[in-house]
Amino acid sequence: MNFIGNLRIGVRLGAGFGLVLLLMAATFALAVARFSSIGETTDRILNEDWVKADAAATLNATTRANAQRTMELFFADDKARLARLHERIAANKQLVNESLATLDKLVHAPEAKALLAKIKDERAAYVASFTKVDRLLGEWQRDEATRLLTSETLPAIEALQEHVKELSEFQRKRVQATGDEIEHDIASTRRVMIGSGLAVLVLGAALAWWLTRSITRPIGQAVRIAETVAAGDLSSRIEVTRRDETGQLLAALKRMNDSLTSVVGTVRQCSDGIATGSGQIATGNQDLSQRTEEQAANLQQTASSMEQLSSTVQHNADAARQVAHLATSATDAAVQGGVAVEQVVGTMGQISDASRKI
Repeated sequence: MNFIGNLRIGVRLGAGFGLVLLLMAATFALAVARFSSIGETTDRILNEDWVKADAAATLNATTRANAQRTMELFFADDKARLARLHERIAANKQLVNESLATLDKLVHAPEAKALLAKIKDERAAYVASFTKVDRLLGEWQRDEATRLLTSETLPAIEALQEHVKELSEFQRKRVQATGDEIEHDIASTRRVMIGSGLAVLVLGAALAWWLTRSITRPIGQAVRIAETVAAGDLSSRIEVTRRDETGQLLAALKRMNDSLTSVVGTVRQCSDGIATGSGQIATGNQDLSQRTEEQAANLQQTASSMEQLSSTVQHNADAARQVAHLATSATDAAVQGGVAVEQVVGTMGQISDASRKI
């Protein structure tokens, strides 16, 4: 007996549905894990990559703005305008410091760290040169300030802007790469979900087919056996190879078939006995009929003998009357009558003997 065939139908159905539910739970857990990974990547974009890209873009914009404000210092013709320019430059410096602090905290890639180190060095050189230019302008030494701007400050700010631009582009590419990673993860998750769903569907369908077949096939066998028994055929060979409900049904049908076979055998034996008794009765009836016919023939012969006897007696009576009549007529006739009487007596003796025989 196989192990599955010994399991009860309820256990099999529970195991089948449990397996399908387990596969669905595994698919759900896989989907949750994949979407959690996508969520973590999205969170990294929003809280790190995008912040770094925004800080790099702010650093690039404020550096360019300060370069422009530095040039405007040479065209300021009053102290009020100089004060406004210095305020803007100071505000941009504050933004630059905040952006550098953000990048310093969030940047982990070696290439980005190298660019950030260059930016810090170049910014320090630019700030030192700008401080000199600003001091010369404050002392109204425009020619010297212009010479220093041309020879030192502008090259420093150009180098700074170049590396700031590289860092901004690097962060932009990182954001784009992370976005592509999310798209890839989403597409991969979609494929995994579709594949898992199809796998669960196929396995569920195969499991349902197998469970249905394991239940309906023995039930169909039981139905065929019951129909065979109902048709009066008790020669079915019933083999019980399982111990589930259908196996119990087949075992019950086997016991019923065996019981009916035993009952039919007993009835057949009784019928044979009855047939034998009936044959014997028929034989006895035939013998009785034959004896009755013989008795009837004997009775008919007796009746015939009685008729003959009656005829003889009547004849003798007639003869006796004639003899009596003749006796009165003549003596010779009396003698002859005595002889005749003796003959009659002899005949009567024969008749009496014949009657006794009958």
